[in-house]
Amino acid sequence: MNLVKQYYGRIILCFVLIGVLSLRFAIPVRDGDLFWQIVYGRYYIEHHTLIPDHTIYTWTLAQNNIIYCAWISEIILYCLYSLGHLPLLFVFRYMCLLVVLILIFVFARRFELGNHLLTYFILLIVLLSSHSAAFIKPEIMSLVLMAVVVLIYFSVKAGTTLRILYILPLIMLFWVNTHGVFVFGYLFILLITVGEILNYFFSHSIAFSKKDLFSLLGASF
Repeated sequence: MNLVKQYYGRIILCFVLIGVLSLRFAIPVRDGDLFWQIVYGRYYIEHHTLIPDHTIYTWTLAQNNIIYCAWISEIILYCLYSLGHLPLLFVFRYMCLLVVLILIFVFARRFELGNHLLTYFILLIVLLSSHSAAFIKPEIMSLVLMAVVVLIYFSVKAGTTLRILYILPLIMLFWVNTHGVFVFGYLFILLITVGEILNYFFSHSIAFSKKDLFSLLGASF
């Protein structure tokens, strides 16, 4: 009987997830910043540079002392807009959200929790809480990259080889050139590194070995 209830519960939650994903994020573009990002992407390609010139988009005096360089995401947005205009950008938003949900679901399945009702509730909570970061702008890529960084750490804690930690510098190199929220990625890596050092000295049962801890320190550095 409980198995039957869980089965129908999963079906209901799947429909709820599909409904939330389809309706909650089916909103028009309300932020003009998207079009500035697209114009910057075009500027990089046409002028063969990764440094935007802010002065060409204003009639007033503009200083270019601070260079905000998110060239990867801006070129991606420009290319998507060139190929399919706004419809393709909406598809891109849904794909980013699906990637986050799939990462969580795959991690849950690793512990044979793919059919657990709690997993579907977690997916629903993640989806609802992602709304403020799911605008069609460079920040949506930060949503995906943060999910990837978190998944890497918890995969290592779950027994995956620590070699995967050495992907973190590559991810951060990509993220630094994608969106300014990369600072939270740095903060997360700093916190897990400090936490694992404390575990090594005070919580041996859940701590990395000395060799593994040096691997984490090397990747973090």
